[in-house]
Amino acid sequence: MKGEIKEVSDGHARNFLLPQNLAIFATPKAIENFKKQVEAARQTAEKDLQATQNLASRLDGEEVRLKAKASKDGKLFGGISAAQIVSALDKKGFIILKNQIVISEPIKSIGEHRVIVQLSHGLEAEITVLIDGE
Repeated sequence: MKGEIKEVSDGHARNFLLPQNLAIFATPKAIENFKKQVEAARQTAEKDLQATQNLASRLDGEEVRLKAKASKDGKLFGGISAAQIVSALDKKGFIILKNQIVISEPIKSIGEHRVIVQLSHGLEAEITVLIDGE
């Protein structure tokens, strides 16, 4: 496994691991470089987590208002999709991907709808989508 130091037979290392670039010699310099890479990856992950937590706190409770053609009884002629919600969030300065919007099917009625936005690191934010009929 990557990042592990293992003792293997000379033949296995020489004939398989080294030619396939699956291993390197565990020299002091190689071990030091690996530790630096692990630390850099940890710091990057920590910064990403902080940014995601900041986004989740800004996004939580946000309201998005959309207009759609609807019948007199409040049913939409076309559904509101995740892409439309993403577009509305983009106009407010939030960069969200379509697959992060959790709706089982397009929204098909006017009114207020709660929608979950799944972010990385297992974080979620709840937004309110307000649909007005035209």
